[in-house]
Amino acid sequence: DEKEVAALLGGESRPTIMLSDLVTEFEELSRAALAQKSDNQLRKWRNPRMLAVDNLKRIIGDKPLGHITRADALLFRKWWQDRIIADGVEIATANKNIAYISKMLKAVARAHQLNLPPVFADLRIEGATERQRAAFAASFVQDSILAPGVLDELNDEARDLVLLVADTGLRLSEAANLLPDAIFLDAEVPHVKVEA
Repeated sequence: DEKEVAALLGGESRPTIMLSDLVTEFEELSRAALAQKSDNQLRKWRNPRMLAVDNLKRIIGDKPLGHITRADALLFRKWWQDRIIADGVEIATANKNIAYISKMLKAVARAHQLNLPPVFADLRIEGATERQRAAFAASFVQDSILAPGVLDELNDEARDLVLLVADTGLRLSEAANLLPDAIFLDAEVPHVKVEA
């Protein structure tokens, strides 16, 4: 076939993939890794990547991936730095946005043989600090969550989830997705096994 020969020999142009299609393309490439995720987990995976693309489109517009330049990437980094200073946005948030774009561009370019330069490489903003989420004070948990009557309006399953999370420190998603074969009450130290 004439078209196949032309494509094989490099005579056909590469597909034009727009920035607005980046998440869809990346998700298609990540199908195997995403196969075990629930709908809610997929939503949580997809949303920050879509937000990163929307943020970039706000700065440089929707353009073909091959037309995104280092100047565009530096403009995006500057926009994030301005937000950090003016709005108090966390540096880690900016770095995640930049990293999402960089990783998706690299994967899509490699899969479609677009030969794009790494325009988003080495754009990390320095100065991020690790912050651990503050834990609830024990008195708050006892007086506001576990106090007699507070959970009475919940059904049994919801009440059990609240108690399990309060007692173990499990994340809500971990507690809600816990299966019977991951619970070891008869062990020397009763425990649960949390796995993907």
